[in-house]
Amino acid sequence: MGMVRTLWQKVDASIQLQHKKVFVSVPDFAVTNDSLAQQIRPLLEAAGLQAVRFWPLCKTSLMYLYNLEDCVDEGPACENYRGRPTDSVLSIHLDQWSMSLRSMIREDGMFYPGLGNTKLIWREAGTKLDDEIKKFTNTTVDLVLLSGPEASQLYKIVEQLFKDNANIVPEDYVRSAEDHTFAAARGAARLARDGMCNDFTVCIPNAWCPVSNHCKWAFYGQQSEQKTEL
Repeated sequence: MGMVRTLWQKVDASIQLQHKKVFVSVPDFAVTNDSLAQQIRPLLEAAGLQAVRFWPLCKTSLMYLYNLEDCVDEGPACENYRGRPTDSVLSIHLDQWSMSLRSMIREDGMFYPGLGNTKLIWREAGTKLDDEIKKFTNTTVDLVLLSGPEASQLYKIVEQLFKDNANIVPEDYVRSAEDHTFAAARGAARLARDGMCNDFTVCIPNAWCPVSNHCKWAFYGQQSEQKTEL
């Protein structure tokens, strides 16, 4: 609790935050958010903060690196990347201590957490990263998502494992060190910006939801009055 409060105070002193709301990136090896939310939410509340969303790291990273997310009624244009469908995404997060793998599978436009597989591998002596990743290549993969400060170490492995897959190309997954490291945080920041446009009041996206030129989604609840963008 003390660490959370201290972090908030340091950020608030620099930026003067108006919303005491927190986006939490859930590790990819957690199949669902429920158990982690039960542990983290009381800590945030004790620090005077409110958790508005618990999102898997892979989903916020996907949003930032590829501008892709869950699609409700938007159709193929929302689900495609460079004209290609993204029904199956392999997310790999690599840091100094571990590698987490998660296969993201679309169904009716949505990346439901229970559809894919997850695995956490500790980087111990003798651990072969390519062998672990290969176990996740048995099914069709439309896109590879690399995140984490050590992600560049995976370039050659991904190139070799997917050499026969025309959809997996370096110009997609090779990014700057900063993009790999901060992909999840920057994706969460984008969600936060959207939330500031509507004070975190949402509606299911459809034709009657007003769209902002500043935010991708500027939703208003059915009972809320229209708000002015910040």
